[in-house]
Amino acid sequence: MPPAPRPLHVLHIVEATLTGTRRHVTDLVLHATPAVLPALAFSNTRADREFTNSLAAFKARGIPLVEVPMYRVFKPLQNFRAGLRLRAHISRTRPQIVHTHGAIAGIIVAPIWGIAWSGAGAATDFVSRHDFSPAMRGRFVAMLLGRDTSTN
Repeated sequence: MPPAPRPLHVLHIVEATLTGTRRHVTDLVLHATPAVLPALAFSNTRADREFTNSLAAFKARGIPLVEVPMYRVFKPLQNFRAGLRLRAHISRTRPQIVHTHGAIAGIIVAPIWGIAWSGAGAATDFVSRHDFSPAMRGRFVAMLLGRDTSTN
């Protein structure tokens, strides 16, 4: 009998911890099949009470959590630091899939792709981004100009 396949390690990265994104990520993490071992890197800079409740449920199930402050408003130094923390976390934990949720999570992760995700011994096998659709380009420009784009 062949050995059982090893579980798939998936790291979800989320800055937008409100409404639809919060519900989507909570469903993905709490309802993962036994073949998937989820982990979550999250930001509490815009979290609502429901997300705080979700974090308690994640902890109760033993889901690895790491808080990485990310900002939707224009804070390049803080978001650069977030990228460095995520890079270190990904290099240390070596998830097979990194799945970003929201524009900021994707934008922060994008610059570290070349280091963390390329070549032999890459930290992960696959990156999936839910961000930066054509409809979001105007919001991204507004964010770069320092306008709050938190309209989830």
